[in-house]
Amino acid sequence: MKNLGLKAIGAAMMQALGLHYVLRYINRDKAAVLLYHSVARDDVEPLPPWAIRQSEFRWQMSYLARHHRVLPLPYYVELLLKRQPIPPHSVVITFDDGFRDNYTVAYPILKEFGLPATIFLVTGYLDTEQALWPDVLFQAIYRTNVQWLDLRHLGDGTHWLRSLTERQRAFTRLIEYMKTLPVDQKNRWLSEIARRLNVDLSALSDADAPYAMLRKHEIQQMAQEGLITFGVHTESHEILTRFPFERAKQEIQISKQKLEALLGQPARFFAYPNGTEADFNEALKRELRAQGFTCAFASVGGFVSPQYDRFALQRVGIGPESSRAYFKMKLAGAMQPWYQLRRLLRRTWQT
Repeated sequence: MKNLGLKAIGAAMMQALGLHYVLRYINRDKAAVLLYHSVARDDVEPLPPWAIRQSEFRWQMSYLARHHRVLPLPYYVELLLKRQPIPPHSVVITFDDGFRDNYTVAYPILKEFGLPATIFLVTGYLDTEQALWPDVLFQAIYRTNVQWLDLRHLGDGTHWLRSLTERQRAFTRLIEYMKTLPVDQKNRWLSEIARRLNVDLSALSDADAPYAMLRKHEIQQMAQEGLITFGVHTESHEILTRFPFERAKQEIQISKQKLEALLGQPARFFAYPNGTEADFNEALKRELRAQGFTCAFASVGGFVSPQYDRFALQRVGIGPESSRAYFKMKLAGAMQPWYQLRRLLRRTWQT
């Protein structure tokens, strides 16, 4: 929370100095591909770090409708690949995972403002009561009455859960570490954490819960009404580089086939789970091309660079922003130097 406060202060200072208008002008010909996940009702507590509240999402969409040109993703990709000019101040709206609140909460707001969007679906969770594993971990930590979590027998340590701050800290540390584990080991960790926290994972099954996933008929309705397009986000939402390559190929192929069968049209767009530079590689890019995808999106990196890789297109992540000024500055491109420095440092470290 302290970091969010510093971001808000910094954004307010930059906006007061007029840098928002300067950056908007400098970056006017670069489209920001925005990345959302969940749009939760205002009464949802606690709010997962990948969710944004309904009232804030409405304000953001109102701001985009007034100050930006919102392009359908297929049209934007067509302009990009043909090297045609992007209309000034353009943005593209995308959602990852396929949370049901994309339909129940976000979709009515998008329709109200006439804004197109693309949802990348985890096809193995459609029409199920299952939650994605990060949501299971989040719910387990925040629902438990246990005051501490001892994972020393797994090579970790002790996580105190006596306050909201301690639960936030424990969740952040655990999810980042568990992302690095092989899939089977990560699943064992999840089961062990739930056992030690006395949380029944089978109880995390509610079609109206914040972590519920889309229903197939809801996807078909949105597709038929024409405002929403859909892409592939794998079958299981596991990080593809954590699988043997043949298993990763199956993840892509199965999810593509399911989406095409559901909508009766080719699946052209892909988004990598987690989506950092460590979560995909050249072999996966070649496989996506071989399976007929037009392009693929990462989860970080800011605006798409002039020297773009069509199978590693960058996006601007949007979460529970620290302030509206920070949202405006992010759209204007204030984070671009940080994204570029981070990529440079990562590549320098790897070499």
